[in-house]
Amino acid sequence: MQQIMTTLVLGANRYRIDGQQGGAIYLLQPGDDDDPNTLGLAVHKLKMPYDLFDQLKEKHVPGVFQVLMETARGGQESDSETVLSVKGEGTLSLDVLQALFNVGPTAKASAKVPDQPMEGATIGLVIGASRYELDNGAKGANLVVAQRTSGRNDNQLGFEIIRFAMPYELFGVLKEKGLPGEYKLLVSFRSSSRFKARLRVDGLEGDSYLDRDRLTTLFGIPTGSPTNKSEPASTTAALAADKR
Repeated sequence: MQQIMTTLVLGANRYRIDGQQGGAIYLLQPGDDDDPNTLGLAVHKLKMPYDLFDQLKEKHVPGVFQVLMETARGGQESDSETVLSVKGEGTLSLDVLQALFNVGPTAKASAKVPDQPMEGATIGLVIGASRYELDNGAKGANLVVAQRTSGRNDNQLGFEIIRFAMPYELFGVLKEKGLPGEYKLLVSFRSSSRFKARLRVDGLEGDSYLDRDRLTTLFGIPTGSPTNKSEPASTTAALAADKR
């Protein structure tokens, strides 16, 4: 089964390992406001052909595209979704980003993003968060951070997505502050299996750094570029209509 959806392509990557090759594409869409255990926007990671990455390199990523998807029935009653192609140039206006990230046209962040590394902390564009509680009483939470690729890896485009574990109680703090947003995250290393250390978010400080200027910087919107006043309503409506 195939379908076309209008969505914001946040990033993409590809791999070739031991004779196997493939790729992944990250789609950013409105979140589920009716789910009490999720906050912010939703990021969907879908498979894509290895060669589709070359087409995306010629376009503007991140950007809004018409995406052709194919859904196939997998094992154990699960579906497998693959992006087959993307159409469009990836046009992305500041007005569309403001509507998606809920940043008002006159909003102004109370502080500037630090330009130096910080001990025990990092600045993260937090896209969304989720929490869970199991029948045995165990509970936890995770947050999703989008980070611009460094440009050093030719097999990555746009933003990369990083998921961090966090305390269950931090979900309530983020709900009060609002997501999505860009925050100062307090982090630490936690040991895991095979002597690997994993970064964990322990808390956050301050208010969101997101405003019109910061969105312009993060998403590479040309300064002073004209905005199409009819675009935000139509494009945002399409994104909401295609919410999965």
